[in-house]
Amino acid sequence: MHEFGPLLRAIRIQRHTIRSPSPQRELTSESDLPLAFGEDLHALIRRSLRCTFEHLDNRAEQRAEPQVDPQAEPQAPSQPEDLLFNQVLDRVLDVLSDGTNILIGVGPDALMLAKFIPDLSIYEAGEASNRNVLSLNRLPGDLKPSWKWSPSMMNSSFIDPEFFKPLAQVNWYMTQHGTQFGFILTDQELVPIQRVDDDGNLKLGAPIPWTQTGTSKEPQLTVALGLWYLGMLTADDTLYRARQ
Repeated sequence: MHEFGPLLRAIRIQRHTIRSPSPQRELTSESDLPLAFGEDLHALIRRSLRCTFEHLDNRAEQRAEPQVDPQAEPQAPSQPEDLLFNQVLDRVLDVLSDGTNILIGVGPDALMLAKFIPDLSIYEAGEASNRNVLSLNRLPGDLKPSWKWSPSMMNSSFIDPEFFKPLAQVNWYMTQHGTQFGFILTDQELVPIQRVDDDGNLKLGAPIPWTQTGTSKEPQLTVALGLWYLGMLTADDTLYRARQ
C-alpha cells in the first residue's frame, strides 16, 4: 500500500458499513454468494474506484493545462492541505503513468472468451454499455462458499483435490485474458492470486478475513480495501499483464 496509502487518506467517500464477520445475507446455497456480494461490496468498490479516478482525471487536466485567466481577480494562496492533496494525486498519477480508468462488475461486463465467464471482472470504465468493444477482464474473480473452498484445505496432511479446482478455473481465466492477477472471494475471506508462469503455477496472497477492520490511524487491509487495491494494480496497463 506504499503507492496508494496517501491517496486513501486524501480522498473520502460516503461511509458504507459492512457487517462482519461475513456478508449480511445468510448463505444457504452457493447461488446466495453473488447476491451477498452485490448487497455488501459491489456498489462500494465501484463507487470508490469511480471517485478515485475522477479525482485523478481532474488533477491530470490541471497539470496538463493550468487554468490561468489574465483578467481574473487574484486568487488567495492555496491552503497547505490543498497543496498536500495535490501532491498526493501527483504521486499516484506518476505511479499510474501508463494507466486506465477501471470499474468492477460481473463477469459479462468484460470480454467473454470461448463462453468462459468469471463471476467478477475489472474492466476498462465506460465500455460495458457497448457490447461490441468490451475490454479484457483485467482481474478475473471467482465466488465460492467457504464450505466448498478454503485456503485451510491446503494446510492439512492430505490436500483435498477439490482445493485445486477453483484455482485451476481462475488460472484459466487469467491465462485467457493475459493478466497476472485474480482472486477468490468466499463468505469468510478474500484470497488474492498471482499467476507466476504459463505452467499453472500460482502464488496465493495471505487471506484477508471479513472480520478484519481498521481505522485511519490504525489501517488494516480489509476485504473491501483489498479489492480496491487489486483494482488499482490492474489499472496499470503494463502491470496487470502477465509477465513474459
